[in-house]
Amino acid sequence: MSENQPSKAGDEHVLAGNTPCPSPKKIRANRENAKKSTGPRTARGKEHSRMNAVKHGLFARTDADFLIYGEDQDEYHDLLKGLWDYHEPLGRAEELEVQILATCYWKLRRGNEYENAQRRIAVSGIREQLADGAAFCDQKAKNDRHLILGLERLRDEILAAKKVPVDFRERAAAIGPELGPMGRYLEIMAREQMVGQVPPSRLGDFLRSDETSVEVAVEMITQAIGVIEDLADIRQTNMIELAYHQHSVPTSEVLDRLVRYEAATERRLAAAMSRLEQLQRRRRGQTVLPPVRPRFAV
Repeated sequence: MSENQPSKAGDEHVLAGNTPCPSPKKIRANRENAKKSTGPRTARGKEHSRMNAVKHGLFARTDADFLIYGEDQDEYHDLLKGLWDYHEPLGRAEELEVQILATCYWKLRRGNEYENAQRRIAVSGIREQLADGAAFCDQKAKNDRHLILGLERLRDEILAAKKVPVDFRERAAAIGPELGPMGRYLEIMAREQMVGQVPPSRLGDFLRSDETSVEVAVEMITQAIGVIEDLADIRQTNMIELAYHQHSVPTSEVLDRLVRYEAATERRLAAAMSRLEQLQRRRRGQTVLPPVRPRFAV
């Protein structure tokens, strides 16, 4: 008997090479069983099975992908499920577009994480910057104390003599170069501060007068000391804010990389959104709009 012939009359379902083929009886049984396999029927079963394409789709990610990048797998699947529930894709093409949307949004999240990581690295050296800034402020504080002591001595001298030295402005400027340009400004502040102490009949002459009286000179010195103290507080605040806020904006290198990465991702996101909308409108028998061709500057 030939090797390729059935061994007996009842074995017609055996093909050449002894490869078994389902008998008619088996085929009928399979068809009957298939009628009983209708898939999940409960709401919970349908909810579980509707995401099968997500776990094994063209753009599905493996556990190793999340492990390598140190990313949260559950967070990604929550994002994908949220998009899936919102867009309700039907058919393989729509499902793939929703997966592309999830991939793009996840990439944008990566860009944000990259920017934050760069900022954290920069801020890690802020202690040294604060130390340098504190040293600078301490040096300026010593200079401020020297200015204030010089002004207080001049004020005490004027009060003791009850008259203003002829070279008052020159002596004030000699205490500190910063005080020279401030002379006229300080005098205006002093006169405005003393307005309530001048009789109304003399107010006009007092404000227009170029004469520096003892009262005006003393008030000018008081105003100068106040300005020096205020500037010291501002300097300290600015130093701390600069140390922290200079890292709130990425460096030019990081910013350029982020702009290019996000622009490419957003182009792909917009294209996928447009394709998904076209597919769903065509499926629903609606007018298919022309595709969106976004342009992003890089």
